[in-house]
Amino acid sequence: MSVGTVDLGILVFYLLGVVLLGLWIGRSSKSVAEFVVGGRDRPWWLLMFSIVATETSTVTFLSIPGFAFSRDMTWLQIPIGFLIGRFAVVFLLMPQYFKGSFYTAYDVLHKRFGGATQKAASAMFIVTRSLADGLGLNRGAATHMIFRDAVSGLEYIRSCRQIAESGLWAELAAYQLQVFTDLRQVEDDSTGRYARVEAALGGEGVPSIDEAVAELVLAPVLEPFSALTAPVRLEQLREMLAGSLPEPRRQGWLAETARLVDTLAAAVLEVGDGDGEAALLGRRVTADLQALLLLAGEAAPAPAPKAKPSASEAAPVKKAIEAAGPEELPQLVARLLALDEAPGLLLSWAVTRSLGRLLDASGPIERARIWVDEWLIGTTLARSLGRAGLDEARAQRVARLLGVTVGLQSWWQLEDGTVRDAGALLELLLADRAACALIGVNLHRGVLWFHKESYEQLLGWLRLLTRAELLAAGDPKAVADQADQILCRLAQAEATAGYRVEGLREAINGPEHPGQLPS
Repeated sequence: MSVGTVDLGILVFYLLGVVLLGLWIGRSSKSVAEFVVGGRDRPWWLLMFSIVATETSTVTFLSIPGFAFSRDMTWLQIPIGFLIGRFAVVFLLMPQYFKGSFYTAYDVLHKRFGGATQKAASAMFIVTRSLADGLGLNRGAATHMIFRDAVSGLEYIRSCRQIAESGLWAELAAYQLQVFTDLRQVEDDSTGRYARVEAALGGEGVPSIDEAVAELVLAPVLEPFSALTAPVRLEQLREMLAGSLPEPRRQGWLAETARLVDTLAAAVLEVGDGDGEAALLGRRVTADLQALLLLAGEAAPAPAPKAKPSASEAAPVKKAIEAAGPEELPQLVARLLALDEAPGLLLSWAVTRSLGRLLDASGPIERARIWVDEWLIGTTLARSLGRAGLDEARAQRVARLLGVTVGLQSWWQLEDGTVRDAGALLELLLADRAACALIGVNLHRGVLWFHKESYEQLLGWLRLLTRAELLAAGDPKAVADQADQILCRLAQAEATAGYRVEGLREAINGPEHPGQLPS
């Protein structure tokens, strides 16, 4: 939550409006008495409404009835106190107002007891009012306060009971400051998740308390997934894909993977409150890994790095590559497997894409895609890749790539049983906000542009993962070749698109189609 330009504009407009309205209403006042007490000639009913409107806020009409309906009559003490206070004002203070030219209760105190008493009473009101607001916190053990430090951007959580009894503490180094904003109260549930997060943080701040709570709730799912994508396991998978891991270690890696996948499946069923077959995930992951290993075995050896050509030499080479069209699948697979992020992405894709099928048969792909974000699977993968040595920006990009590729599995299948063509696949990509962000789609001067290298990379991974998915499912090679041809057509369209999204449409469909950002 943050205060934007529109919010500040509304606040400034309101404050200026109140000042201008007061000046306009009080334009006929000739003295302080006329402005403060209306010349003492206003009708009683108008004064009554003025007093009630001054001391009563919208909270009284909106929040308090809802609180009383859902919980108890705790706040009933306020109107009872108002009732007693009004009698005290009528019998003790009102006579003083009519005896002299007093405008406020502090004038009465100054006249009768002196300036020191008046100032002490004013200070006492400010202090007690602040304490009253502070003690208005719900002192229940299940209520917590979440707030954000505007300087660091970190969020903190404290028990409301602790704040009410001991105050709000903070640790500051020399020349350091903290500005707490965006305060909100939350109620714990029977699991005590907020209390557990507070205890785990020990007063430290985190980028998001909600994410910390989610990590705590999803710990049974995230722990086996984190173990699956541990750096040492990813390095072993890289050796397996390269065919250099000894057979005993290969079998040990596969056995440990099966055990962790079973643990993950059981956790998903528990957290998702499902009754599916846990062994289903293990079978599908095993089939996907076998398909990926088979494709890696068929991949052409990666070419040895050569010296970078000069600009004059690079131009004709680039034109020759573009004229030849997309590279053959074995060369593509070899190039992708040589990337540092390949083991993490491939293993996470094999594990994640079938998670949605554990709960029920409806919408498994969309459910798996959502879980990559909501269940922090992408975040966990990015952390694992970071521990493996990948820089943060690249690790985050791989996490986003995982979500997009999981959501695009079985992209070639339409509901009527026909195969999605290249034009329809392009529109599917452009309708996906995450995919558009991944390939850098942006609007500049009324034209939609895309990032060439990111577009090529996404299509390359789609070619590899599509072939692995069809191979794992046992589909005919003809279907796999047709799907690859469709992806190759999208890749070929990039050569003449000139970085324009409309250029991609023109190269694939011929006639122009209006381009727009996904909603």
